[in-house]
Amino acid sequence: KDEIINVVPEDNFFATVAELRNFIDCVKKNVLPDPDVHNGANMTFMVEAARTSSLIGDRVKIERV
Repeated sequence: KDEIINVVPEDNFFATVAELRNFIDCVKKNVLPDPDVHNGANMTFMVEAARTSSLIGDRVKIERV
């Protein structure tokens, strides 16, 4: 489904712009982005686990990486 969404967080504007420029360059060159979606998802799982660990004060198991 094609739609336009706002993906630029106000608090991290320059990093987001660099990320979007890299993505656009990959599309133009027909190459896969680095990191790819799999690595990006794994990083998200790890960051969420670290946040949860900090909140509960204990280790958490990362199941999806």
